[in-house]
Amino acid sequence: MWGRIMGFHVAHSWHVYQQAASAGRKNIFFVASEKVTELCACTLALPLVLGMFWGAPLIAKEYEAGTQTLLWTQSITRRKWLSVKLRWLLTAAALYGAIMSAAVTWCLRTENAVAFDRFQPNTFDTQGLVPVAYAIFAVALGVALGAWLRRSLLALALTLCIFVPVRFDVMHYLRPHYMPSIVQTNNFSLAGQGAGVIEVPRSLGAELNVSQHYYLTGDCLRQPTLNFAPAGVNGRSCAEHMTTRYQPANRYWLFQGIESGIYMGFALILVGTTYWLVLKRDA
Repeated sequence: MWGRIMGFHVAHSWHVYQQAASAGRKNIFFVASEKVTELCACTLALPLVLGMFWGAPLIAKEYEAGTQTLLWTQSITRRKWLSVKLRWLLTAAALYGAIMSAAVTWCLRTENAVAFDRFQPNTFDTQGLVPVAYAIFAVALGVALGAWLRRSLLALALTLCIFVPVRFDVMHYLRPHYMPSIVQTNNFSLAGQGAGVIEVPRSLGAELNVSQHYYLTGDCLRQPTLNFAPAGVNGRSCAEHMTTRYQPANRYWLFQGIESGIYMGFALILVGTTYWLVLKRDA
């Protein structure tokens, strides 16, 4: 219900912005609700919180208290004991991730339709499939570390130290290269002082910008007051080129699936490691 209310609020805010812009008040900009921003921040932090405070103590606290030995000497086997714990915890993590993702997607549906920026960092990470995968991975990481270290606080701290760098590295170093990027070159040319034709680049707001590279050709003198087009020197020709590598917006759901698959693969490895630690190492 709260997400539905916030969704209507953001839609109304966008309509107010359009009316102001049509009336000539160009200094009025669309600003997302602070509550929507807080919701996005909570969605980003949720997987880490689940991994640290649900996953890490799940098995570690049993070892610390010694209660696992009592259970294993009864009719409950180690495999059944661990399977029940993991099944419920991973299901709950996936459910929480799905709820938060659905709430953010609903609240930002108007902005998604008009701003076309779902590929940008911290927007890509709070909508679609990936919040569910992040939550499952974080919980699986915490559980595996708890089973390995047998200390809740140590597993909690190490979950933080591993999860954050993994998320950062995947976002900045892997995501832009899931598929070969598209290359576009824009040319800015002037023949003499202020004369000539400039090819203006399109906006890359909807795409995932991978890299940009600038280079000059001809006899160029950089003009500090000009962003792109340098003037020629003594009437001689000059050109500046900008090469952009980007991932097109129509790959959004494909990249969502690829990144979710990566984290689900990590989670599967961690769950397998947990089973090995409990069933084999501690047998």
